[in-house]
Amino acid sequence: MYHSNSGIENWFEEKILSAIFTVLSTMALGFVVVYIIYISAKLSGVSAIINKIKESGFDIEAAGYVDVAIRPKTLYTVWDGFRRCIMAGLCGYEHINVSKTIHDPHASDKDCQKKVVKQSCQSVKNRGGKSVKK
Repeated sequence: MYHSNSGIENWFEEKILSAIFTVLSTMALGFVVVYIIYISAKLSGVSAIINKIKESGFDIEAAGYVDVAIRPKTLYTVWDGFRRCIMAGLCGYEHINVSKTIHDPHASDKDCQKKVVKQSCQSVKNRGGKSVKK
């Protein structure tokens, strides 16, 4: 017949119950996080947009160029076409056509922004003053 020390049984039981509680509470927290992300995507309409892109695809040629500015300290800034980058990525593209604006390496951030705004205004002027429809 088995006779055990009750102190060891209590210690073992306490550790097992603590481990089970930790595993179950971590799983519950994970499910809650996934549920919150799912509900947020549903409410914001992001899931519908993603499904539409996946169904109809993404025409990289029709998307045109993404405007990228290379600023001092090799900071790359997308200043027009960020949504196109996201859509291309969702459809599996690893590359997209870009139009680069390389700024003077000694220019201030404010000067770089002014240059980009000036180019945007010239772009609108070259289209006859009409904005691009989205």
